[in-house]
Amino acid sequence: MSTQHAEKYRPDIDGLRAIAVLSVVIYHAFPAGKLKGGFIGVDIFFVISGFLITGILLRELKAGTFSILHFYARRVLRIFPALITVLVACLGAGWLGLFSDEYAQVGKHVAGSAAFIVNLLLWQEVGYFDVSSELKPLLHLWSLGIEEQFYIVWPVFLWLAWRLRFSFLKLALAIAAASFAAGVYYTFVDPTLAFYAPPTRFWELMAGGILAYCLSESIAPSARHRDGVSIFGLVLIVVGLLVIKKSHAFPGAWALLPVAGAVLLIASGPAAVINRTVLSNKVAVWFGLISYPLYLWHWPVLAFLRIGKADGVYREIAWESRSIAVLAAIGLAWATYRLIERPIRYGGETRLWVPTLSAGMVALLFTGAGVYTMNGIPSRVELSPPSAAVLFADYPHPLKNAACHQVYPELADAWSCLLSKDRPADVAIIGDSHAHQYFQSLAKKLPSLSVLNTSAPNCLPFSGHARCEKVANETIAFLEKNRSIKTVIFAGYYSVLAAGMRYENIEGQRVAADLTVEGHQRFENSARKMLASLEAQGMGVVVLGDIPDMIFRPRDCVGFANPVMASLRGSLNAKPLDKCAIPEGEFRARMRPFDDTLAAILSEHPGLSTFDPRPLFCDGSTCVAYRDPTFLYWNSDHLTIEGADIVIDALLKAFPIGAPMASVSLNRDHSLPAAAGSREQAAYPN
Repeated sequence: MSTQHAEKYRPDIDGLRAIAVLSVVIYHAFPAGKLKGGFIGVDIFFVISGFLITGILLRELKAGTFSILHFYARRVLRIFPALITVLVACLGAGWLGLFSDEYAQVGKHVAGSAAFIVNLLLWQEVGYFDVSSELKPLLHLWSLGIEEQFYIVWPVFLWLAWRLRFSFLKLALAIAAASFAAGVYYTFVDPTLAFYAPPTRFWELMAGGILAYCLSESIAPSARHRDGVSIFGLVLIVVGLLVIKKSHAFPGAWALLPVAGAVLLIASGPAAVINRTVLSNKVAVWFGLISYPLYLWHWPVLAFLRIGKADGVYREIAWESRSIAVLAAIGLAWATYRLIERPIRYGGETRLWVPTLSAGMVALLFTGAGVYTMNGIPSRVELSPPSAAVLFADYPHPLKNAACHQVYPELADAWSCLLSKDRPADVAIIGDSHAHQYFQSLAKKLPSLSVLNTSAPNCLPFSGHARCEKVANETIAFLEKNRSIKTVIFAGYYSVLAAGMRYENIEGQRVAADLTVEGHQRFENSARKMLASLEAQGMGVVVLGDIPDMIFRPRDCVGFANPVMASLRGSLNAKPLDKCAIPEGEFRARMRPFDDTLAAILSEHPGLSTFDPRPLFCDGSTCVAYRDPTFLYWNSDHLTIEGADIVIDALLKAFPIGAPMASVSLNRDHSLPAAAGSREQAAYPN
């Protein structure tokens, strides 16, 4: 055994910081590369932080100089200068270049970051229509929130254990084990909670703290074993970087790889072979010194790059642009370290800087909250066309209402439960979010009828997903029980449903993955079972075809009337308003396997009615998301109220729901009457 002097500067720890931050930066900039587990760099940071802070606190407790006020003053000097700089920069960049809802979200996250609770805000934001994580410039500050929440309780815990003479090691190990167990459990039960909640992450910081205690008590690898321990630690981290993927259940047990690897590298000491040759080299130490501001800068730079580039995901943005963004983040980090962090932290004006920085952070909290409560300050943005405002408001289709819960309490847990009257339904529109989007229009156009919507994304109306049989059976049982429902309209994202909810990405937007044999079979079986059940009940059934899915966001067709904003954002806009469309031929070619599958199923049920809404959006050349002066789409595959109204008006013209369905004339091949759309079109063309 040998004694480690944790109080001495260790360049190898800065080298370990370099591994952590560069792993994160490389992964975020090049997620399709080989470093699939680069995000585990955050877990390495947790261990380093816990080790260094606990070491300082233990030395102060032993010397009798511990002060909670001094501790937080040091945290202010360490954390606030660079963080305030980045938050102010994000507010400034957002003011110049973000739409209202984007800027409102930045304001919310600035306030959350200033209060160190942004991880809790992000936890609550996860939802079906949540903004993609790549478009949140302050998403990465979730880790800083967890770290600072840990340091609210950790110094007090250490002080109490010291004063009451508890066995620190036994107590800390027990708490860390409970935190780890909670993380493993919730990774499978509630992955979002496991990722963002402090109790499921505290064990990683405690691992570093426990190591600091062990080294202070001379519990460390002997000189003979140091090299082997350091090599093994590096191997664990490298394996984690190469093997762990975002699809894995993380953090869970997988987090042991980076945490254990970091613990072993630190425990082996600065004289161990990896520490002195790899971690202590000048390049690694330099990156370690700027690791905190680099972590803060890299994600906003990349996020604003993606926000600014219409249609972009990282694999669609040229690697040269991403490389320049990374170099820009490194330059900003170095400047922040040299010009802001060092002068403030080591300038000797603690009594001035601590209250000044604290006041600055409070000001940012209120500024961010103000931006959020004022909905991103829409008055600073002049949209072209003005009707684009709908694209920056909340999703226009509510999910639930009281009438549905009162009349149908069994649907209380359904994804959507909407009823237009306080009485049992006459008409039901059932499916996924592509059915749900029509409820308000259908209820408005059928004022004398009670209209119900219940939807289950992934599963209804028919699905190739292996886990949807239970939902389908419950829906069939519900319809058999509620005989007041005379007409059922099915609608859905049929291509994605048939693909078993497997997606691909075209220009940043989801589209269905290739149809597999298994998915095809499950989709057919699901549809046949559902349709046969409703036919047996003598229920009127309309299968409403799906709308074209755009491979861009409609908001990418919006320009700024303000010339400053136009130059910052509009110049990157890849979709002029007159080309806010996709080629119809390419779309229909992409849809053909799915159309053929659904057409084959419907041909077995000649008594059904079908309606194809595509001719309402497509003219033989293109399929449009905007028709002057109105946006028809809210995002790439959901309609605005105006877009939904167009579909429902045409549907009710073809099928006067409430009248006997037999009165509607349909061709045997399920084509639409010529009056139903802009031109005669087979519902699901071969």
